[in-house]
Amino acid sequence: MKCNTELVKAGADSLARTYQDKLQVARSLTGAETKGTLKQVAKPNSIAVALKKAGLLVLLSPDPLGPIADIPGVLLLSASYVLKKKEPASIASVLKEAQLVLDGFETRV
Repeated sequence: MKCNTELVKAGADSLARTYQDKLQVARSLTGAETKGTLKQVAKPNSIAVALKKAGLLVLLSPDPLGPIADIPGVLLLSASYVLKKKEPASIASVLKEAQLVLDGFETRV
């Protein structure tokens, strides 16, 4: 009987230490910087998102050359959509997507 009591007490002490450790870890992870770092690990930034932002920035920026500077913007935007499809990108697929993007802009204008 004494052996069983010691075994139960040891198990309870182990659970108490485990919960204390979990509580300490939870308290250390509440900072905004730590949450941001963990988010980067769990869901890293995508190059497709960066290409999309760069393409939109080039397309929406005022340029003295007119529509000539829109060509790289459309290509960047198209490449972002191709990368999201997770297929091997080729020049033809990027140009096809660029044509779809340009068609979408023409219908909006």
